Amino acid sequence: MTRSLVLAPAALALFAGACCKESVTARAFFGHKSLDECLKLMDKPELPVSLVCPGSEVTVCWKASGGKTTDAQVTISPDPGGQSGSKPATGVLYLKPSDNTSVKIAASDCGVAIKQVQVIDGPTPATFDAHWAPTCSQITYSLDPNFVDDRLRAVDVTALWEPNVQQSDGSVATCPTPPFLAGSHPIEVFDFELDKPNLTRPFSRVLKAIGDWNYKLQTCGSSFKCNTFASLPFDMTLTCPAP
Repeated sequence: MTRSLVLAPAALALFAGACCKESVTARAFFGHKSLDECLKLMDKPELPVSLVCPGSEVTVCWKASGGKTTDAQVTISPDPGGQSGSKPATGVLYLKPSDNTSVKIAASDCGVAIKQVQVIDGPTPATFDAHWAPTCSQITYSLDPNFVDDRLRAVDVTALWEPNVQQSDGSVATCPTPPFLAGSHPIEVFDFELDKPNLTRPFSRVLKAIGDWNYKLQTCGSSFKCNTFASLPFDMTLTCPAP
């Protein structure tokens, strides 16, 4: 899973909405949530793709408005339960997908939201963008349990970026490694080290995937200044326990 693949539908919907009277806001939450619970969480920032184990329940909810909106056309692919069809403008449905699933909610040709649910069946690489804290004290990405199955496990991690520093002459140099990053996963009270970029670090035990993943830079020196706008990709291998 990469951002370049999963963000494309959202970007298209955003630009279409600029000249469209109708709009649709939708979310795909892990677990069972009532419509009221869904609507209260609707403004919460989301991952581009919801991640679940096979057979786990997913709640898809939406709110369509604008123009003459009275209903929404929902298209689920694949749809073994036959739930696709015309639905209320504000609604909720429940899925237990065994395969990757796409849910399209349309109020019109231009007022559309598409939610993607990825089912983790076997070891699966997933890429997450981390960001610097405003103080440059640490790098963090988070797997929100509203969108990520709490049964998902992480078995390893790879930093897909290199620590660079700008020299006094304007040139850019790569900081020496090891050491590279000191990592922590607070929900599991687990600490680990990444010695080098692009080198996979297996964990000494299988870890819950949900929660914050924090890293502190161990190289580049005290004069290093981070770019708080930078996206720093990490790859993790995710898996689900056997049924």
